[in-house]
Amino acid sequence: MPEAYGYITWQSPNQAEGHFNIGGPDYICSLRTNSQLPYFMLNSAKLNYDSTDQLAGTRSLDGHVGVYDFATTFDNSSKIEGNLDNLVNQNSRFYGTATWSQRM
Repeated sequence: MPEAYGYITWQSPNQAEGHFNIGGPDYICSLRTNSQLPYFMLNSAKLNYDSTDQLAGTRSLDGHVGVYDFATTFDNSSKIEGNLDNLVNQNSRFYGTATWSQRM
């Protein structure tokens, strides 16, 4: 399973955005969650995927922001995970959607 590294930024209580460079273009993952997420920073996010075809369109997801870590799995078996740069004071489980796009 190929890996790519990038970062995720907290945008608002129900939104986060991931950026990953895979052989040139940036793949951007816009996450929308059903529940509020605590503020977090993740500058060393790891993306696991089988094919860049998995990094297109809109996907269902489930995941968590833990005290120390972030992890989410998409309905096509790709996933993002990493250790948080800042500790959060709660564990938050979430569901939602992610929309993938590319920026050259």
